[in-house]
Amino acid sequence: MNVFRQESRLVEEILVVDDISANLILLSDMISSEGYSVLNTTSGEQAFQIAKENLPSIILLDIKMPVVDGFEVCRRLKADSVTSGIPIIFVSALDDLEAKLKGFELGGVDFITKPYRKAEVLIRVKTHIRLSQLMFQQKQHANELLAVNKQLKEEIRRREQADNALKNSEERYNAFVDANEDMIFLKDDQFRYLVVNDAMAVFFGKTKDEMLNKTDSELADEKIIFPCGSSDQRLLESDSAFIIEEQLGEHFCETTKFPVKLKGNKKGIGGIIRNITEQKKIATELKESEEKFRNLADSSPAAIGIYQDDYWVYVNRSTVEMSGYSLEELYRMRFWEIVSPDYQELILKNGQERLAGSTTPKSYEFPVRVKSGALRWAYMTGSSITFKGRPAGIITIIDITEKKKAETDILEERVLLRTLIDNLPDPVYVKNRNGRKMLSNIADIKNMGAKNEAEVLGKSDLELFNSEMGHRGYEDDIILFESGEPVINREEISIDENGVKRWLLTSKIPLFDQDGNTTGLVGIGHDITEIKKANETIQKLSQSIEQSPSSIVITDLNGDIEYVNPKFTEITGYTAAEVIGNNPRILKSGETPDEYYKDIWDTISMGEIWRGEFHNRKKNGELYWEWATMTSIKNESGKITNYIAIKEDISLRKQMEADLIIAKNKAEESDRLKSAFLANMSHEIRTPLNSIIGFSELLSDTHFDIEQKDEFIQHIIDNGNSLLTIISDIMDFSKMEAGQITFREKTIPINKFLSGINEEYIHKFKSKELNLIFEIPNTDEEIFLYTDIDRLRQIFNNLISNALKFTSKGSVTVGYEIKDEMIHFHVRDTGIGIPVQYHDRIFVRFNQVESSNTRIYGGNGLGLAITRALVEKMDGKIWIESEPEKGSTFSFMLPVQKKYVEG
Repeated sequence: MNVFRQESRLVEEILVVDDISANLILLSDMISSEGYSVLNTTSGEQAFQIAKENLPSIILLDIKMPVVDGFEVCRRLKADSVTSGIPIIFVSALDDLEAKLKGFELGGVDFITKPYRKAEVLIRVKTHIRLSQLMFQQKQHANELLAVNKQLKEEIRRREQADNALKNSEERYNAFVDANEDMIFLKDDQFRYLVVNDAMAVFFGKTKDEMLNKTDSELADEKIIFPCGSSDQRLLESDSAFIIEEQLGEHFCETTKFPVKLKGNKKGIGGIIRNITEQKKIATELKESEEKFRNLADSSPAAIGIYQDDYWVYVNRSTVEMSGYSLEELYRMRFWEIVSPDYQELILKNGQERLAGSTTPKSYEFPVRVKSGALRWAYMTGSSITFKGRPAGIITIIDITEKKKAETDILEERVLLRTLIDNLPDPVYVKNRNGRKMLSNIADIKNMGAKNEAEVLGKSDLELFNSEMGHRGYEDDIILFESGEPVINREEISIDENGVKRWLLTSKIPLFDQDGNTTGLVGIGHDITEIKKANETIQKLSQSIEQSPSSIVITDLNGDIEYVNPKFTEITGYTAAEVIGNNPRILKSGETPDEYYKDIWDTISMGEIWRGEFHNRKKNGELYWEWATMTSIKNESGKITNYIAIKEDISLRKQMEADLIIAKNKAEESDRLKSAFLANMSHEIRTPLNSIIGFSELLSDTHFDIEQKDEFIQHIIDNGNSLLTIISDIMDFSKMEAGQITFREKTIPINKFLSGINEEYIHKFKSKELNLIFEIPNTDEEIFLYTDIDRLRQIFNNLISNALKFTSKGSVTVGYEIKDEMIHFHVRDTGIGIPVQYHDRIFVRFNQVESSNTRIYGGNGLGLAITRALVEKMDGKIWIESEPEKGSTFSFMLPVQKKYVEG
């Protein structure tokens, strides 16, 4: 709903939708009396368009309307973004919970049940209009709060970011300074410490707080820190940074000092002191060890080389011999060019990363291409060193070509053997002299319920199996180690990973060393569980077939019987000797067509399963029903060898099913008809009652327009008569159901009676511009009926009223003729007609051709049921002839009385 437009509108517009004009007038007058502007329509389709164009403040919507009912109108309005917000109040004679729930599910906000009161309608309309206005105001207020909240959140976020940035910056600075191994400090122009890091405090043996605002002389012996004072003075005088080497006590230090500007335009001293005592010591030792290294390297059988700036700067004699290159050639080569081209990029990358200080692997294997072109495998160990004061890399290479070849051969054999073992379907394992597993293939691992081989290696049966199985297996291994005798194909029971008992054929072969001592064993297991189960299954199947409550028949490929179980002989009366060798056709009843048997044969011959029913005959000639499942029996090659039928006597069930279906259909039909009747009757009673109460209330309104008085009174009279007719039908039908209807019989002249019918209906036909025609036999003889005149009139009223209701143009013809001592009446119209499938149903109580919310014609579904009951009570019969769009003819016949009889 366009809420802004609703708020700015001076007069609220309300749309009223009802297919009955009297209800439309009634609601419109109620609402307009309060100053609301009213839009109205009798069409659900037009209601949707009016709502979209005018956007009313609220809609009062009837449910039961022709073509498009109120539920569908509501669904369309809620599905359209333009009209989805308009509140909808459903107005209906339907008072059941299901209708109300459906209305609320579709988006309705309220439900007014006919007959309604003016006060109720107005208070509900006012309430929902006010709710819409409050929702609009609340939405505006919420939007304002959201905007303010968004601004506050943004301001808080900016401040938090600034605070966090400042805090993080300070924490990062302190963490960086304290994490540095060098001593870092800041002094003022009086040489007092303002800032020191952890390393500085450790050097002095103080805490950082103890050092602040103190000079070097206050913290340490003057002899130790004397150089510091002179260099501090030098910085203050020169005002430029410098690096000097100082000896502080027993430590050699490399000190960097630089000027720092402090508050108040004062000058401070910043410094970084690096302890280089170890470096000094290493440099001395390196010089001494360099000669030792050269002597050792030249005498080593391994190739040793040092590279710097990508080129060899030192290689020993073994490098020359291994590569085939001379010293001069090697010194002209970059260090990675000695290896195979495929590995040069790797050697270069690792070498450079090693110099950069990364954790590159220190040793690995790779192929070397020697000067002669031969490819040899090398094992290399590398690390970074300082050579002549600069970073360098050192590499040691050992020729492993022969070792590599032997390993490759062994590995290929092991892979081949392990692949073979792992792919064996039976468990294979190897145990050592202590009964612990050294090898376990995939089948063995699975058999023990483990995930991988690592879970079982090094474990004995005592650790791998439960108490009983573990002890049995372990003791069995010990006996084999002591005797040295193999175990071949011994049946054993084991429990798999799922706790299921399995049967195995186990073989264990001892392994011996060169001295003939047992060193272990090789075990092989073969699972025979399925074979065991198959044998047990065969035995069980044999017993189950013999004892089966179903009859079982097995035939050969020609369909001749080879086996029947005891149940077959019990049901059919034939003995096994009488049927074996014969065809099952001996059971034919003759009531099953040959095509049925052909379908069975075609199905089972293709190896498929056939299921169905048979009506067969026993030996004594008695018929019975069987439910059968038939299929083929195949051998291991998939070839069909026999056919089998499993059959169950379902004669009793078939009878029960037939009885239940009949009872179920009757119950469902009765329940459906009653439900439809009650729903329709509620609508039929409430509709006229709504007009009676509504127009009566308008007549009592002080603001009533006197010019509408006659119109309103006529509405009340017409709807009162309609309500009386409905109630009379209900009372009549109730009396008929209870068997309490009575007849006051007397002689009735037919022509005079029909003349009265003509006078009663002629004005109604003229108002609809229809012709009422009477077809009377041309005879001077008067025809009489001896029956209840009121009930006869009721029959004609029902038939003529129906014809009048369903005929929009043309005529209705009433007449009779005499046949075989019976008078045949007919009422024929040119109306809409009735489809043939409804001819029998329309005379059944509660039945109507139309029963949906969108039906066009009213009615309670009792008229024709009452008419048939009356005709049959008079010893007559009624029937219909009709086709859609060709009109209908209702005929009924009653016994004729040729002479007048007093009574």
